[in-house]
Amino acid sequence: MTQDMTQGKIMPMLVHFTIPLVLGNLFQLTYNAVDSIIVGHFVGKEALAAVGICNPITTLFILFLNGLCMGASILIGMYYGAKDNDKLSRQMSTTLLAGLVFSLVLTLICIFFSPQILQFMQVDPSILSMTTTYLQIIFAGLVFTFLYNFFASTLRALGDSKSPLYFLIISAILNIFGDLFFVVVLHAGSQGCAISTVISEALCCLFCILYIQKKVPLLQLGKKWLVFDISLLKRTIAYGWASAMQQLSAQEIRQFKHCILHIFAEQDYASDWTQQYHYGAIRDNNSLMYDKLGADTGFDSIGEFTTATAMSHFLNELNKEGKLTRTILYCLNPCANEVIATMLGNFQDGSCPGKIQFGSGWWFNDQLDGMTRQMNALSVLGLLSRFVGMLTDSRSFLSYPRHEYFRRLLCNLLGNDVEKGLLPNDMESLSRMVEDISYNNARNYFKFY
Repeated sequence: MTQDMTQGKIMPMLVHFTIPLVLGNLFQLTYNAVDSIIVGHFVGKEALAAVGICNPITTLFILFLNGLCMGASILIGMYYGAKDNDKLSRQMSTTLLAGLVFSLVLTLICIFFSPQILQFMQVDPSILSMTTTYLQIIFAGLVFTFLYNFFASTLRALGDSKSPLYFLIISAILNIFGDLFFVVVLHAGSQGCAISTVISEALCCLFCILYIQKKVPLLQLGKKWLVFDISLLKRTIAYGWASAMQQLSAQEIRQFKHCILHIFAEQDYASDWTQQYHYGAIRDNNSLMYDKLGADTGFDSIGEFTTATAMSHFLNELNKEGKLTRTILYCLNPCANEVIATMLGNFQDGSCPGKIQFGSGWWFNDQLDGMTRQMNALSVLGLLSRFVGMLTDSRSFLSYPRHEYFRRLLCNLLGNDVEKGLLPNDMESLSRMVEDISYNNARNYFKFY
C-alpha cells in the first residue's frame, strides 16, 4: 500500500517508516549468518571457512546493489511526491531495465573471476575449490538480490516500508529451513547453503511481484515496464552510484586499502622491485577552489597523522611472511623524521645495504631546511653513508636542478660537521661518501647495472 508522505505530521511518519527500513537491512544480512551457523554445526571447519571467507565479499555486493537501488528510489520518490506519474513510470522502468542489465553483467563477471578474486584474497589452496563453488552460486543470485532491492526501494519511495520487510522475514525463515534441508537431509554441504540462499532470494522477489500485481496499481505498468528513457539514465546512475559508495563504512574502506597495499607489496617482492611510500598530505583543503578548478590544483598542505604503529604493523606483516622488499619511506611532516629514521633499523636484514630507506625531503620539504633536517635525522639515528639520496618524481625537465641543489646541501652538511670536529677531515673518505649518496648507492640499490 502506498502512502503520501507529503501529508500529515512528519515525526510519526518518519518513525513508522524508518523502523522497518533498519530491520530490513539486518534481515538481508542474515542469509550469510545463517549459512555460517548451520555449516559450522553440521558440516565442518573447512566448509565454515569457505562460507566465512565469502561473507564479506557477498555483503559488499549486497550493500552495493542496495545502495544503487536506494539512490534511484530518491528520484522515484521525487516524481511520486510531485504527482508526475508519467515521469514516475519512465523512471521506474528505466531503473529496472538498466539494473537488470548491470546485475546480469556483474553476475557473469563475478562468476568468471571468482577463482581470481579468492586467490587475490590468498585463500588456502585446500579449500579454494569449495569456496569458489559457494561464491559462484551466490553470485548467480545477484540478479535476484537486485530485483528484491529494486522492488523494495520502489515501495519505500512510494511510502510503504513495511511490505518489503514482511517479504524479507518470510524469505529469511525459508532460508533457514532450506539450509537445514540441503545440508542435513541432502548432505550438500556449503554448496547446499548457497543454493538455499539463492532460492530464498528468488522467492522474495516473487512475493514482491505478486504483491505489486494485487495491491499496488501504481506499479502495474504492463508494457510500460519495457520503456527505457536514456535521458533519465544519467541522473539515475549519478544518484545510484553516490548512494552505493556510501554503503561502505570507514572501517571497510581502510581494510580494503590495507588489503590492496599488502598485495601490491607482495607483488613488488616477487618482482624484486623497490616500493616507495609517500604520505602525510592533506589534499584539496579549499572547497571553493576545488569546485572551480578541480582536484590537486595547489590547495594542499602538510597533515598531522599518527602512523608509527600502523607502519610498524605493515612492515612487520611483510617481514614475517618473508616478503618485505626494498622500501623507501617519505613523510611530508618533518615532525615524523625521527619516527622513520628509527623505524628503518627494525627491519634491516643484511640482504642489501640500507634495505629500508628514509626518503629525502619532498614537496614542501624540497628546500634547504627540509632536506637538511631529513639528512640530519638520518645521520644521527641511522647510517647516512647508505642513503640513496635525492630521487626524483619529476614531471618536468626544469625540476632536475633539485639534484644539484641536494648535492650542495649534502656537501655543506658534511663540511659543517668537519669544521665542528664531528667528522674526520679525510677528503678521500668524504668524497667517496658524497659520490655514493649522489649516485653509487642508488645504482646498486635499484640494481641499475
